[in-house]
Amino acid sequence: MAGFIEGVERSQTVLFPDRLEDWISEDALVRVV
Repeated sequence: MAGFIEGVERSQTVLFPDRLEDWISEDALVRVV
């Protein structure tokens, strides 16, 4: 049975940005891990 695709609830907050590169610098050690 086909239904509607539900989107993200607008009242919810996002934990991370769309791209983690916005938070992690290019020379950070975590990029190696």
